[in-house]
Amino acid sequence: MILKMVLGLMQSILSFVLGLLPLPDVPAWLVELTETILGYMKTGMGIVLFFVPQAVVQGALDLVILVWTVVHGYKLVMWVLRKIPMLGIE
Repeated sequence: MILKMVLGLMQSILSFVLGLLPLPDVPAWLVELTETILGYMKTGMGIVLFFVPQAVVQGALDLVILVWTVVHGYKLVMWVLRKIPMLGIE
């Protein structure tokens, strides 16, 4: 529930910021390529969802994204802290 709230907040902030920027049109070949890749992903998820309920897949995916974000966030924070010589973090 908290994760959905944070994701919704991040989505609204990102959509606001991107709404302010004048972005160029996307080339047609890139749109077609994206649609093809998403079609392949939909087919693969259809196979997975045949064996596993969607709630389980969605929960597992949320957990994977959360762990990945925490690990990389920790690495980023530690990298920044190592750059401060007064702290003495090695």
